[in-house]
Amino acid sequence: MQFFSHNKGVWLKGALHIHTTNSDGLLSPEKAVEFYKKHGYGFLSITDHNKITEVKNGLPVIKGIEVNTGKNDLGYEYHVVIIGVEDYPPKEIRNCVQSLIDWARDNGCFVFVAHPYWSMLSMHDLLKLNGYYAIEVFNTLAEVEISRGYSGPHWDFLLQSGRRVDAVAVDDVHYYTIDVLGGWVMVNTRSPDVESILDALKNGKYYSSSGPLVKKLEYGNGELCIETTPIQTVKIYSGGMRGMYFSAPVSPRSKPIISPFAEEIEEEKGKAEYNLYARTRSGMEFEFSVNRERVSLKLKGLSKWLKGFVRIEIIDEDGKSAWLNPLYL
Repeated sequence: MQFFSHNKGVWLKGALHIHTTNSDGLLSPEKAVEFYKKHGYGFLSITDHNKITEVKNGLPVIKGIEVNTGKNDLGYEYHVVIIGVEDYPPKEIRNCVQSLIDWARDNGCFVFVAHPYWSMLSMHDLLKLNGYYAIEVFNTLAEVEISRGYSGPHWDFLLQSGRRVDAVAVDDVHYYTIDVLGGWVMVNTRSPDVESILDALKNGKYYSSSGPLVKKLEYGNGELCIETTPIQTVKIYSGGMRGMYFSAPVSPRSKPIISPFAEEIEEEKGKAEYNLYARTRSGMEFEFSVNRERVSLKLKGLSKWLKGFVRIEIIDEDGKSAWLNPLYL
C-alpha cells in the first residue's frame, strides 16, 4: 500500500495556528497572509482567540478559531483549535470541551487540541475527551517561550491507549520574530482548494515538520519504505514499550547507532554516498542509504519487534524534525 508520494496529488505547505491583530498577534490578517505567502506556504488558517477572522489575499485561507474553555486536572484551560469553521460556536457549546469538539466535527471541521505540554494537560485530560482528529506534537511559540513545545509523549500515550490520533506541527505565532516558520504541515490534497485541504487533513493525508521533507512513504506486507531529504537520526515509536533508534555516522571514524542492537552490520562508505545494512536481534532488517540530496530507509519484518502502531520521527543535522502520522500494524 502506498501512503503518499511527492509525484502524486498536490502538496501544500500549511500553517494551522496563527494569530493576528484581531486577537493578540502583531500583524494584521492581510500582513500575516502576505508574510506566509512570501515564505512559500500554500495555505493557512488564522485562528485568533475566540474570534473568526476573514481575509482574502490570493492564498487559500481557511477560517479558524482557537477557543479557550474548560479546566484540566490542574485547573488550567484547554485550548481547542477548529479549522473550517463558518459560525462562532454557541455559548452553551463553548463552555464544555467535549461539546465543542462534537460541534466542530458535526459541522465538518478539523479540530485538534493545542499545545498539550504548554497547557499542562495530563494523559487523563486527553483520554477523557473524544473525537479530536489530532494534537499538536510541536508548537513553536511554546518551545521558544517556555521550552514546552514538544508533546510527543502525550501522543504516544494516546496511541498506546488505542486512540487513533494524528498530530500537527504549528507556529502559534504572535510576534512574528522567533515564534514563526518553526512548525508546519505538508498536506497531500487532490486540489488546492479549501474543501480538498480540509478533507485531506481529516483523513490524515499529511505529515508535520520543522525542517526535513518526506518524499515517499510506503507500507505493506511488513515492509516500510521512506525517502526524505538528508537526515541524521530516525526514531521509531511503537506500542508495548517497543521502538527503534538509528543514528547515521557523523564522521568517517564514527559508527552507526542501531537499537534494538544489531547482530549484523554491513557498511559501504563512498565520497558521495553512504549505505548500511543491518539485522537486529529481533530479526528486523534495516537498509539505509544517504547522499547529499536524499535518504532512503527500508525496514523489513516490523511485526517481529514492533506492536500495534508505528510512529516515525526523523531529525536532520541541524536538529530539525519531521513527524509522520501513525501506521497501524
